[in-house]
Amino acid sequence: MFTRKTLLLFGVAAALGLATLAPTGGVDPSADLPTLAGVDRDAVTRVEITQGQLEKVVILGSLKEGWRVTQPYDAPADAMLLRTLLNQLREPVVMDVRLDEGNLETYGLDDQNGVLVELFTDGETPAFSIVVGGDMPGGFSFVRLKDSEEVFRARVGGRSRYARDTVEWQNRMAVQVEPELVAEITLAQPSGELRFWREIAGTNERGEASWSPWRLAQDPALALNQDAVTDLVTSLSVVRAGTRLGADFDGGFDQPAARVELRLNDGSTRVLTFGGRESAEGAFLKVSGEDVVYAVAKPKRDAALAPLAALLDNRILRFTREEVDRLRLEDGGVPVVLESGGEQLWRVAEPKNVDADVKLILFTVNILADLRSDGAATGVSLADAGLSEPGQVITVYKKDGGVHTVEVGRTVADDQGRLFYYVRVDGGDAVHLLRDQTLNRIRAGFGRGA
Repeated sequence: MFTRKTLLLFGVAAALGLATLAPTGGVDPSADLPTLAGVDRDAVTRVEITQGQLEKVVILGSLKEGWRVTQPYDAPADAMLLRTLLNQLREPVVMDVRLDEGNLETYGLDDQNGVLVELFTDGETPAFSIVVGGDMPGGFSFVRLKDSEEVFRARVGGRSRYARDTVEWQNRMAVQVEPELVAEITLAQPSGELRFWREIAGTNERGEASWSPWRLAQDPALALNQDAVTDLVTSLSVVRAGTRLGADFDGGFDQPAARVELRLNDGSTRVLTFGGRESAEGAFLKVSGEDVVYAVAKPKRDAALAPLAALLDNRILRFTREEVDRLRLEDGGVPVVLESGGEQLWRVAEPKNVDADVKLILFTVNILADLRSDGAATGVSLADAGLSEPGQVITVYKKDGGVHTVEVGRTVADDQGRLFYYVRVDGGDAVHLLRDQTLNRIRAGFGRGA
């Protein structure tokens, strides 16, 4: 079922398809083409967008203090949409060519179909005013000045940037805090609670706060993957909803899937509660202090349910590419030795007279320098893992005389059919799992196929 607006836009599109894109009659395409001065986005205090004669949205505020829709309803406005709009119009709008005069309906610029966009900085006179019609190929749109019937072509970011249902201007940022300000995050999951914290350890050369590493409150000595925890915090600090729903919407909050608390360094908190129900609309979220339910992307709820294992430090090798002198692969065939001759210079030292693919070798070195385990193989003996007599051994010789070894044993598949190799690093007791894809990329640098 098409809405009235959809049918209207189809009609405009059909009309535009028949419109003459070259200047008509006696219209001079380049004489005295006007240019609208851009507007300092920080100076804008009011935005008015009028579609046709009835649909008018008035938004008051500023980029610094935030925005609020005051007509046709009263609610916080979507700061992201406003920022995008103001970014587009802070540069001058240059009329590229004059196309016509009159025939406004043909271009979607008549009073029924045109979108009047006005920006105010102070007083009642707009600092910027333009009517936007249909779009053209190449990023152009049909436009006209208010109270004028001359039709121009210009780049204004496309009609869809302005021609929105009035409800779309309502705020859809469920959560918007600076991730750099988060000092603590607590994940209350069905399996238990995980609380990660950090503290300001000093300031950097620019005077900005420098944070300590993340720690798990339940086990501060546990080695965490700092990047993974930071990514988790970043994901849950900025949550944009697809839809705003009524406060009484049944999102499964009687049995929530997860609860997240963000504590900022000023002591303030944000509490996110993800409902236990999901649908094609996504997951459902309530935020403390707001009388609304948000439909958000499912990955946001997945982040709140992240298992501890996914946040642990899974690096099993760590060094820099510059430290490496040579690499050796033994896999039952002719051993291959790769030798560094500088930052981007590598050669195949053994066997002789074999060309080196430097790009693949650099990939191999980079993977080994930050080699990450795909899981711990608990309860598996070295013999069962095929590591008593490994089928492959990769040796990293460093310039300072240090040596690292990666021993590769048998393969094992998980319940999803993914293939892993048992590996041991530096002769340790731990047996790790390594995806076959990772090992294949490592072997490619030695000239070994998958």
